[in-house]
Amino acid sequence: MSSNDLDMHWIDWALLILLSIAITLQGVWLTRKENKKTKHNKNYSLRSIHISVLAAQFTITSLIFIPSHAYHVGMGFIQYYFGIPLAIILVCLIVVPIYNRYFYKYNIQTAYGFLQKRFDDKTRILVSILFLVQRGMATGMIILAPAIIISSILKVSLNWTNIIIGIIVLLFFIFININAIVTMKKYHMYSIIGLMLITFGILFFKLTGITSVKHIVDVAGYSDKLNLVDFKIDLKDKYNIWTAIFGSSLLFLGNYSTSQQNVSSYLSDTPVKLIRWKMIIKAITKIPVMFLILSMAALLYVFYIFNKAPLHFNQSNVAQIKNSTFAPQYQKLEDELGTVFSQKMKVAHVLVKNEENKQIFNKNREELRQLEQKETKLRREGRQLMQKFANVYGINLNKRDKDYVFISFIRDNMPVGLVGIILGMLFFASIFLIIYSINNLSKTTLHDIFYHKKEIKTETQEYNRLQKLLKYTWLIICVLISLFITPFANLIEALIIIASLFCGSMLGLFFIGFFVKYVRSDAAFLGFLVSELGIITIFFLERLHIVHVSFLWLNLLGTIFAIVLCILFQWIFNSFRLKSIPVESE
Repeated sequence: MSSNDLDMHWIDWALLILLSIAITLQGVWLTRKENKKTKHNKNYSLRSIHISVLAAQFTITSLIFIPSHAYHVGMGFIQYYFGIPLAIILVCLIVVPIYNRYFYKYNIQTAYGFLQKRFDDKTRILVSILFLVQRGMATGMIILAPAIIISSILKVSLNWTNIIIGIIVLLFFIFININAIVTMKKYHMYSIIGLMLITFGILFFKLTGITSVKHIVDVAGYSDKLNLVDFKIDLKDKYNIWTAIFGSSLLFLGNYSTSQQNVSSYLSDTPVKLIRWKMIIKAITKIPVMFLILSMAALLYVFYIFNKAPLHFNQSNVAQIKNSTFAPQYQKLEDELGTVFSQKMKVAHVLVKNEENKQIFNKNREELRQLEQKETKLRREGRQLMQKFANVYGINLNKRDKDYVFISFIRDNMPVGLVGIILGMLFFASIFLIIYSINNLSKTTLHDIFYHKKEIKTETQEYNRLQKLLKYTWLIICVLISLFITPFANLIEALIIIASLFCGSMLGLFFIGFFVKYVRSDAAFLGFLVSELGIITIFFLERLHIVHVSFLWLNLLGTIFAIVLCILFQWIFNSFRLKSIPVESE
């Protein structure tokens, strides 16, 4: 497939359709098979644990959006994941045993059930509502993953593709149960990993056909895409070693300690040693997996130095603007980008051939950076033109195209046949992730909002009917979020920002619940609420450029605010002899 032919070949269409039919039939068959199983048939084998960890490492956000994001920011993004090993060590040593003890002693089913036992009802409801808000916003944005794939193939607006995704998920809810989805999600990862390795190999093969491996590495290094660790202290910098130690480590610690999606495995009769083993495997493998994915991003960047990249990667936007009165202005920008590309390719060739001549080398390296700045400026002007076009024609258009980089490469440069298979597998992987996330949202709503005061009988008709209703409700909410909330950053970064708004304060509150028996219910509730309001205020002040602090620091600030304020309010209550609900002793 040529880079100028943006429509899929009929063979890719045929394979995509056949793959969709096969996966759907597999889901129906697995649903029937799962329905015949006994409810108490559990598998604790190491093999199933390794499959589960593998599936968690290669999520759709990792495979599509991290390469697209790292294409712009470089491999320094890997520093974000440096916080995972420390977080997992603390979770294994401290958090898992506490939750496991509460499960056997009080039979609590969610992370927020712990808060009710430790504090009171209102604290549980407040935190669970904030968790639902966070996960609802994140799921709404995750809907953009398959929507981007469809938009890239059909070249239609994201609004329509979001609605299409909602309908597909609804059909899966009706005909395929969650156990079948979990099984499919795990084993489809093998195919996706294999396809991603093939994609990596083809990308590498295409580059080595143009230049040597050494020159590929050199060009990526000259453009500062291979800088892995940054020790500079700068509160505005998003990814450096300090945001990893004090920001992302607390974000992951909060996520593994307070998010129901993770805590549900601790609150079960799964042996603690197997939970710990699963977490340790995740800690060991996460950074190498991310290094592999980010290496693909670096190769992708070099590929688009020697091969012309589109001015705008979102081809649905391009198709619309080229059929409007703005077409000449857009074409002018494309022509200017073509000139910059030709100059950049020549400079790159000269650069790698004159490494020994320092004078020529330094001159060309600086020229390459100036051309990259020109390219960035032209792309920004292209997005501005897209926005102007949308305003004039009254179109709800998402001008951001950074999330389309990797999908664009697959669509335009992979061999005929592989395009349809890869896009199909990625599409269904993202559908599975959405279903899994909505299922968790409905369960948390059921346990922590509807049934938080009484024992739940999960096999009753009332329970099943309410859970099904909540799934459909959350699906509608998440689709509406995907339609009306435009991500304020590219998708992977937007998800990190949303998590950072809540995780710090939640971690501080749970830390108080775990270790500070001095703090009672009213002080905990008020301290957490004020802390969360403070973090949201800081975030909006940063967006307005009044304060300058990277979003990962919000995790540290939220944790400190929650701990200090909870203790402070309890001291004030004690000083004024205000009674609060006593802590229930274990």
